[in-house]
Amino acid sequence: MQNLINELLEAVKSEIEAQKLYKKMADMAKNFLLKEKLNYIANEENNHQLLLENVLKEYTDEDYDYDKVKSELIDRTFSFTESDDLSQLFLKAMDFERESVEFYRRQIGKYNDPK
Repeated sequence: MQNLINELLEAVKSEIEAQKLYKKMADMAKNFLLKEKLNYIANEENNHQLLLENVLKEYTDEDYDYDKVKSELIDRTFSFTESDDLSQLFLKAMDFERESVEFYRRQIGKYNDPK
């Protein structure tokens, strides 16, 4: 059960990091439509975070400090600098999304619903 909780926490952290990246990209975008789409994606990542937090709460009564979790779990974090341009951030986002798909594929069938 602790492994499931840790993996849910990792997933929450990933969603938080993805939100940061897409918001940063939206801030950098000069095209209004692109800015709007990137903000939409950031909002979708927030929805994923909330969904995962609700699943996590089903398996534990504990309240988690997600800021602490994101600093302690898995080194899968975006690092971007002021010198990164938008195209570099798009490449980072694509890599991150690809890694996320692989993470969830590894989880399929790994756990039975304990409830």
